[in-house]
Amino acid sequence: MKNIDFDKYDVTCFSGYPKTKEQIQNINLVPDKARFIYKPGYALLTKKENKLLNKFNSECNAKTTKVIPWKGLAREAKRVFSNRKFDFAIDFSGYSFFWAKYIITVDAMKKICFLHSDMMADKDRLVNGKKIHEKNLLPLFYNYDQFHQLLTVSPTMKKINQDNLNSFVSEEKIDYTLNTLNLEKIFLKQKISSKT
Repeated sequence: MKNIDFDKYDVTCFSGYPKTKEQIQNINLVPDKARFIYKPGYALLTKKENKLLNKFNSECNAKTTKVIPWKGLAREAKRVFSNRKFDFAIDFSGYSFFWAKYIITVDAMKKICFLHSDMMADKDRLVNGKKIHEKNLLPLFYNYDQFHQLLTVSPTMKKINQDNLNSFVSEEKIDYTLNTLNLEKIFLKQKISSKT
C-alpha cells in the first residue's frame, strides 16, 4: 500500500478480525488515512436468500450460480459499507467466495480479484487425502466473470491460469502484476532455519 496516493484515493480495507501477531503487525503498517472495516459472521439475508446461498455453496455448479441472491448480497454490502462508492474494490485474499461476494456486489468502478498461484492446482491439492481448498475455491471460480479483472503474480501464472480456468472465465480478464515479495523477511527466515 506504500505506492497508493492517499490524497487521490479514498482507501478502505475490508477484513476479518486480525488474530495473529503477524496480522496485527501488517495492519499497523497500513497508513492511518486508510480505514478498516471488519466483517465477522454471516450476511443478514432473508430466510429465502440464505437458503439459496446455502444451496449454491453446497451444490456449486454452473446451474446453481443462477440462484445466488445477488440483491440480498448487494443489500448486505450497502449495509456493511454504509452505502459508500469506491474507485476500486479488490479481493486480495483470492481464496474464498465469502469475501468475494461482497467485493462483487459493492458499488465500485472496478472490481479485481488476485490469483496467487495456479488456482486449479490449489483447488485439486490433496492434504491428508482431502482437497483442502476445493470448497472455498470452486464457488469463487464460478463467479470469476463477475470481476472486471483477475490479477496473477507473474506472466507465467497468467498463462497457467488462462489455460486452466478457461471454462470459468475468458482469458482476456486475466492479467498479471509482479508480486512484491518481502525478500528480506524470506532470507531472514532461511538464515534462522539453516542455523537450527
